[in-house]
Amino acid sequence: MKTSFYKFLGLALAGLILGACSQTATFEDADLMNEQASAERAGFKLDPFETPSGINSKAYLECNQRGPDDCITWDPNSWFYKAETKAYTAGPQGSVTVTIHNTPTHIVYTITSTEQNIKKVTFNGVDLYAQNTNAPEPFIHSVPLGTFGEDWVACDLETATIEVRRQNSSGTGGGVYLKFETSYELIPVCDDGVQEDCDSSLVKSFIEIDNQGYHIYEFTVISANDIPNGNSWEVQLTVPQIIAYKALDGKTYTGFGEDLVNVLRWDGDITKCTPISFKIGFLPDCGALDELGKKNTNATILSVFNVKGEGNLLSEAGKIKYTCPK
Repeated sequence: MKTSFYKFLGLALAGLILGACSQTATFEDADLMNEQASAERAGFKLDPFETPSGINSKAYLECNQRGPDDCITWDPNSWFYKAETKAYTAGPQGSVTVTIHNTPTHIVYTITSTEQNIKKVTFNGVDLYAQNTNAPEPFIHSVPLGTFGEDWVACDLETATIEVRRQNSSGTGGGVYLKFETSYELIPVCDDGVQEDCDSSLVKSFIEIDNQGYHIYEFTVISANDIPNGNSWEVQLTVPQIIAYKALDGKTYTGFGEDLVNVLRWDGDITKCTPISFKIGFLPDCGALDELGKKNTNATILSVFNVKGEGNLLSEAGKIKYTCPK
C-alpha cells in the first residue's frame, strides 16, 4: 500500500464509496493508527499495542518503499504498524481492527474491537480463543520468527488468515463473522540493533486458555537499566483474583499474600536494553465475593507488573480481567 497522503486519501474516499455498496467496508493504515493512538479510555491514553503510552508509532511501508534507515530495534518507537479494520454488516454495529508489526524476534498480531465482544479468534485454522465470555483486549498473538539473518531476512513475506466472531460458533454471517487475509513484509533489524539506551517497556501477549482453564500469557520486558540479581526480587506481579498459577518459562516464582498467590516475585538478572520473557498461566478466581458479599462478575487476573527501579509497566488499559461465566 502506498503511503503518499494523496494516494491514501483517494483510497480512503474510494473505500467509503464502495463501503456503501458492498457488504464489508475496509479501512487501512495511517488514519486508523492516528485514531487508535489518540483514543482515550477511563482517563488513560488507549494503547492498542500494549507498549508505553505516547509511543511514536510508524506507518508500515512496503518493501519497495523503504530506505536504508527503515529498520527496527528493541525500542517500540522504531516498530512499523500496519492496520486494517472491517465492520460487521448485520446486527449491532461494531468493527474489528487487526494491527501487525514485527520485532527483532516475533511478528505480532493485535486484535481490538469497538464493542469488546469478541468470542472467538481463529488464526490459520487454529482456534486461539473460543469462549462464551469476551476475549481479553487487546488480544495479542505473537509468532516467533527466530534470529534475524539466520531464520529470516528483510522483506520476507508473512501471511495469515484471521477469523473473528462475536459468537462462539462456526457461523459466517455478516452479523457475527469477519475474515482478514493479512500480509506483512518484515522490517529488518538495524545494524546497531543492540542499543546503548532505550525506554523501559512491556509487551503482553495472550497465548491460550488451556484444557485446565489456565489463561496463558507471555510478557516481554525491556529495562532501561541493568538490574542485578540480589535485590530480593526484580519482577513483581500483583494477581489479586486467581486461584493458582503455573510457570511455563522455566523460571521460579515465589508467592506472597493470601494463599501465597496474590503477589508473585521473580529474582534474577535483567540486562539493560535486552528483552527478557516471562510465560505464566493464571487460573481466575470466579468464586470470590465483592464487598457486598456478591459473586464477582469480573476477576482481575493481573493489575500490576512491577520491575525493580522501573515501576509498574502495565498500563491501566492493559490490566488483565476475565468476565466470569454466569
